[in-house]
Amino acid sequence: MTGRVWAERVARWGVIVVVVAGVVAVASGLALVWSPDLPDAPPDACPDPPCFGLDLGGASPLLLLLLMAPLLLLGVSLLMGGLSLLLSLVAAVRGHGRRVLAVGVAAVVGPLVVLVGGEVLPHLLNPCALPDLAGMEPPGFCVRTPEGVDVPDDWHALDHALVGFLPLSLALAWWWKRREPTAAAPPPQ
Repeated sequence: MTGRVWAERVARWGVIVVVVAGVVAVASGLALVWSPDLPDAPPDACPDPPCFGLDLGGASPLLLLLLMAPLLLLGVSLLMGGLSLLLSLVAAVRGHGRRVLAVGVAAVVGPLVVLVGGEVLPHLLNPCALPDLAGMEPPGFCVRTPEGVDVPDDWHALDHALVGFLPLSLALAWWWKRREPTAAAPPPQ
């Protein structure tokens, strides 16, 4: 098999891993919402923000692994994208055309967009702050703090999964399915 075929296959498996990461993100968010063994965080858990540490107190190791699994899967997908980019580069150098490079670039950029967008998008489309800004009553699960209305800590992971990771990973899979495959194209003469 040629390098472009392998680049396409590795990239396709990378997209599948991204979709699995989105589904696992929803599962881990639901597990965190329904977990009975998480104590409430003390009010002064972060005296000097920004604090990026995740204090889950007495959480089980299985729950911690489940919370980290989407990020680990996205990391695996980024590694697969890097391999696909390398294979695409080799195929382009061997004369299969520059168009094959698009497969490798998309295989790296896609998971990167899902990772960054999954972290940023839920903060822009906050289901608690948007209704409050519009003068409407926010949903019942929201909490009011001195800074305003926000998603409570135990719902935070589910918010990131449902607003960020899952929609972006499904959009990437949809785009990948609709694009024209480069491996099926005839080699240039």
